Amino acid sequence: MTTAAHTILVADDEPASLAVLVELLEPEYRVRIAQSGQHALQAAANEPRPDLILLDIQMPDLGGYQVLEALRAQAVTQEIPVIFVTARAEIEDEERGLELGAADFIVKPIQPGVLRARVRTQLENKAARDLLKERNDWLKGDLLRAQQAGRIGSWKHDLNTDHVEWSPQTYHLFGLQPDTPLSFTGVLEAVYAEDRARVKTAWEAACAGEPYDIEFRTANSQGQAWLRSIAEFVDDDADEPPIAVGTVQDITDKKHYEQHLETLAFSDPLTGLPNRYAFDQRADRRLQQMVGGPYETCVYQIDLDGLSQVNASLGQEAGDAILRIIGQRLQAFAGDIGQVASLSGDQFALAMYECNGENCVTDQVQAIKQVIRQPIKLGHDTLLMNACIGAVHNTDNLFRQIGPLLRMADQAMYQAKLGGKDQHAQFYLSQYQSDCSLQAQLDEIREALRASDFRLYYQPKVDLLNGDLIGLEALIRWQHPQRGMLGPNEFIPHLEGHPLMVELGDWVIDTALAQLLTWQQAGLSTTVSVNVASNQLQHPTFIDKLAARFVGYPSLETSQLAIDPTFFELEILESGPMLDLNNSIALFKRLKEIGVAISLDDFGTGHSSLQTLHALSPNILKIDQSFVFGMLSDNKCRSIVKAILDLGRSFGLKVVAEGMETSAHREALIQLGCRYAQGYGIARPMPADQVIDWLAQWREQQP
Repeated sequence: MTTAAHTILVADDEPASLAVLVELLEPEYRVRIAQSGQHALQAAANEPRPDLILLDIQMPDLGGYQVLEALRAQAVTQEIPVIFVTARAEIEDEERGLELGAADFIVKPIQPGVLRARVRTQLENKAARDLLKERNDWLKGDLLRAQQAGRIGSWKHDLNTDHVEWSPQTYHLFGLQPDTPLSFTGVLEAVYAEDRARVKTAWEAACAGEPYDIEFRTANSQGQAWLRSIAEFVDDDADEPPIAVGTVQDITDKKHYEQHLETLAFSDPLTGLPNRYAFDQRADRRLQQMVGGPYETCVYQIDLDGLSQVNASLGQEAGDAILRIIGQRLQAFAGDIGQVASLSGDQFALAMYECNGENCVTDQVQAIKQVIRQPIKLGHDTLLMNACIGAVHNTDNLFRQIGPLLRMADQAMYQAKLGGKDQHAQFYLSQYQSDCSLQAQLDEIREALRASDFRLYYQPKVDLLNGDLIGLEALIRWQHPQRGMLGPNEFIPHLEGHPLMVELGDWVIDTALAQLLTWQQAGLSTTVSVNVASNQLQHPTFIDKLAARFVGYPSLETSQLAIDPTFFELEILESGPMLDLNNSIALFKRLKEIGVAISLDDFGTGHSSLQTLHALSPNILKIDQSFVFGMLSDNKCRSIVKAILDLGRSFGLKVVAEGMETSAHREALIQLGCRYAQGYGIARPMPADQVIDWLAQWREQQP
């Protein structure tokens, strides 16, 4: 089965979230999008129907829970698995979603590896369920063919005399000699002892008016057989008890096939261990039973080291054999007090249910490692295996479902892998609470963006020699309804690396461009600069969206652009481009082709070399304010400022000093040859409607 055949519907009202999900999924799957709950319902019902739906919980028209309820109420969509992709990580949210029939949860910010693994698991589970349904449908047709072939026997039971008559085929199905005298008691004796009470109860209910349709086991010449018996009651004479007539059919093959399909649906075909779906089902039941008990659960996710090297050197069969052996060892280790599952690739999940105290995790991790490290002999080769393990301890049985615990163990495992081979890491529930707190802060920031609670303040940059205004830096503020006006340090750190940073950065650019247009129309000709986060700069659509924004502000009188891109600057932290230098070089080149100026912010605090600076070729260097502020009392700071100024002159770059606080700083900067500066010694950041008045007063003060 190839993932290219799979269609995934992504429903989210946030364009940034849609863009991230589509970008991560499109290389492997066909992706359709819906930007509202109503649109999601329509898209899910249309042909071809999606194989999987990624559904945001919070959407303006129909919320995710409402959409899921509607999907489950329609026959054509009720079997489509749904994964909630949400910024909310409360336990109650997961419980509600699972009660409604959600297959899984993925919490924003999206981790690409986690997303792909969860999507792949749900698609595999759906494929197994579809196969089971397909085979069951086929078996219904097979039943008709079996009847036509004569594999069905018939019987009649006189309720007045208790006399039973069978056709020859019925005797054969029961493994009895033809013409054997029969009664209902005799029939029961031919049924397996474990099934007799159930058959007797069903027959008594049928005599009282209930339908009679039952499956049971018996023995014939081929061994154990499964039979299905169906009866109807014929009442020809009101004064006599009715006569029951019925059929009996050999359904042994069907039962065996169902068991085979169940094995496929609930177990890993390579190792024979339960798969993720079966593991979740059984673990959830066990966790529910543990509430109030003396023990707690520890959950481990195990990733074998070096299996790909084994496959490359000894072949795929050797790697498969190792997986089977490790799986058997883990199953023996789990015994009756735990359970193990085979996950995708070379990963296993293990839950141990009789744990007590944090030391239990440490002890069990070491024991698991010893189990895995035991030598494995394959032919003439003896191999030693290691693994990275992620662990989580369900302290006080806080979680009653395995899903959140496995996700935590998965995060811990990836953290362990960062340290190399044969490592382990533990996810603490206090960390989960911290993650929940961060999520609450992200939710508040997202709501503030929707409520237009953010503001842009502008700080002037001037020419120290003649006092001319050379530009304004846009600085974000949050007009918090309870805490008042907040600076960026109060909320920007929570957004580092999060897709919401891209959304907020887009708002800053749009707002700054609109303000620049307003000033230009009022006769103020100046540049405006905005700060750009690294993940926004590196986003694949950033430059195309930026170029489109300039086209999005056309003049009413002319076809020319109302905003010349050369009046717009991007301020990028010096350390930002170092994250992906080659990509940054290409980005800087494209930005220059558009006409946008690039400023390396906080210069002197990063790790730029002369070669790197030459490759990036920015337009402006901004000296970090810590060096400017300290240059009056610290000769090292003064030397750094001078070195950056000399470097700028060597490369032909404009250099702007940040943090010019006093007239003494101004004189020192001029002495060193610094012409451009910004800081409180010039003006504090101010709302846009105060800039023109400030500029008039500033010009009056200049000699």
